[in-house]
This record gives sequence, structure tokens and C-alpha cells, in this order.
Amino acid sequence: MEISGILEIRRGGEVSEYHLTQPITTIGRSADNQVVLGDELVSRHHARVEWAEGVPWIIDLGSANGTLVNGTTIEPKVSVPLKEGDVIGIADFTLTFRTLSPTEKPPPAERVPVSVVREEPAAPAEAAAPARGTKLPRAKVLAIVGGAVVLIGVLLVVLLPGAKEDIKVEVGECLMEMNTAAIDDIDLELDEIGQQARETEEKLLKLEQVVTPALEWVDYQKANTDQYLKNSSWIIRVPSGELDQLKNDQYQVTTLEFSVSQVKTPQEQSSAVIKVTDLTTKTVYDWEALDSELEDRKAKLEQRAQARGEKGELAISTFLEVMDCWEDWEVKNTGSNIYSVSGYGLGWADGLTKGRWTYYRDTGEIIPRDSHSEALKKVLVAES
Repeated sequence: MEISGILEIRRGGEVSEYHLTQPITTIGRSADNQVVLGDELVSRHHARVEWAEGVPWIIDLGSANGTLVNGTTIEPKVSVPLKEGDVIGIADFTLTFRTLSPTEKPPPAERVPVSVVREEPAAPAEAAAPARGTKLPRAKVLAIVGGAVVLIGVLLVVLLPGAKEDIKVEVGECLMEMNTAAIDDIDLELDEIGQQARETEEKLLKLEQVVTPALEWVDYQKANTDQYLKNSSWIIRVPSGELDQLKNDQYQVTTLEFSVSQVKTPQEQSSAVIKVTDLTTKTVYDWEALDSELEDRKAKLEQRAQARGEKGELAISTFLEVMDCWEDWEVKNTGSNIYSVSGYGLGWADGLTKGRWTYYRDTGEIIPRDSHSEALKKVLVAES
């Protein structure tokens, strides 16, 4: 199958081209994509272009802000065919698909990109992607991990003839699909966490914006208590009308007061009250409590993102290790198109170990049959 096309990428007045040579080309913000679009509105793994039976398809990978084709939003994880001149919209990027004639040369490598574009070497013809809904090729397994394509080396390149080797391949495909779905979910979750973290950081900045001048006013009052009579006590409040200047589109300081008692004595004490109203919810907060709440939320989001990312990395690396063990698996026919598959690499106990699965060939379902295979499944799907 010939793969030949160009994505003409535009953003503002800048233009670059990416030459399509791979069965699958991934697009997103993360550096592990073939086409990297540097914008916060672009998901880490946003979309991909797949070739099946000579036809290019665009698939949105469940991105946070969606993908357009000719101005219409496409459904997540649904393949949409591309034809000459179709325009893909991602954030404020447009990617125009153009086919190449047999005599047309690939675009020059020195073109100025509007995004970071990483060209990959052309794939050999036998690595072409299968049509949707069909099994992956027996010679190689393509693991689509978080939108990034990982070619599992020479997995099953040299197969002995016979049904047992086919069963091993199909079991590997089932494990791959299980792993891929989990990583796609993690990608979407990380995009959502990132959006929440950015919103929280923005609120912290807006809170600081209105509170900083209020704190400066309090500091001024503290520095000038010597103007009051000895042993006197005072409360100074800023009139509500003067608080309008301590306001933005998110917060407003609605109470600002300073009190001092027993002036010019060893027992002199002072305190301040700064109340902030969230204008979107009309909720009133003590500013320090709100600041602490936002900082805590930000820290928890960062911890959650790190934990999910580590789970995803473990799931990917474990899957690759599992695929290195396929030759040692034992296959037994236990019924009509039902197979028991066991051996090293099919279980988990703080590392790969032996495990046993049942494969129902008619339905393509694979079920763990012991505690070690159950544990491996949890690792592969990045279960929390």
C-alpha cells in the first residue's frame, strides 16, 4: 500500500509542511508525536492520521478541545476519511491535506515550521496499517500507546507455521488493545488535570492581584500606630466604595480593616481582616483560607498527574516486556475455539512472572485465570 500525502500546517502567517510516510501519524502537544503543535489548547495526544487500504483517515483521540474537518467538529475516536484539500482544525492551527502525484517530490526539509515537526523515516511497505475492524498483521504488532506508535520490533516476524503461533499473536493483540485503551484514558485524564491546574493557578494569580494592595495598606497602618494615643485601641475600616479598586473579573476585596490595641505599651497588639468575595459564586472567604485552599488544590492536582503518569509509563514498559516473552507461552485448546495460554510474561508479582489466561477466539475476549495474571492486567490497564 502506497502512503503519499502532505499536511500543510498553518498558524497565522506561518506555514510548514509534513510529508506523510507512515501508516500512522500522531498529532499533539507532546514531543513524542510526529507532528507537534505547541499550544495549550492542543491535547498532549490530540489526533492521528491513519492509512487503511490506501485511504487516509483522521481520528480525534478524545481531545479536550476537539478536532474540526472542514469546519465541522468530528466525534472522538471515530475515523473520518480525508480527501484532497480537506482542512483539519486543531486549536488555531489548520492542517490542509494534500495528495502527492507519482512524480511529485517530497517537501524540502528546510521549510520553516509553525510548530515543531519531527519527520520519521519512511516505513517499509509491509508495515502498512490494517483496515479498521480487521486483525493486526501477523508479522508485526503495532502498539498505539497514548497516540504514539510503538513498533514492537520483530515480534512474530519469524513464525513457525501452525495455529498455536496465531493464537499467541492474537493474545498479544488483546493485551495491546487493553493497554492502548488504558493509555488513551490516561491521556484524556492528564489533559483534564492540566486544565484544572491551569485554572487554579490563574485563580491564585488573580487573588494575589487584589490582595497585594490590601496587604500593603495593612503594612502602612502597622508602621504608623505611633500617631495614636498611648494605651488606646482603634479599628480602621476602608469604606466599601473605596474597595471597588481592589477588584478583577474573579475576586473583590469586600472587607478591609486594621485594629490595634494598647498602643505604645509592651502589650500592643494588632490584627487585620481581609475578606475576599468570589464574584462568580458570590462566596465570601478569608483571603488566607482561600489562598491555602487553592495552593492545596494545585498541589493535589500535580500529585495526581504525576501518579497517573507513572502508572501509564509502567503500563507501557510492562506491555513491551510482555511482548518479548511470547515465544515461551504455552497454548492448549480447551474447547471449541477456547484456548488456555500460559507462561512467563503473562503474570505479575513486583515484576513479570508466570501467569495463565483463557482466550475466547470467537469473541476476541481474554480472561486472567490466576492471581498473577489478574495482577498483570491491573498493571497493563494502569489501575489505580
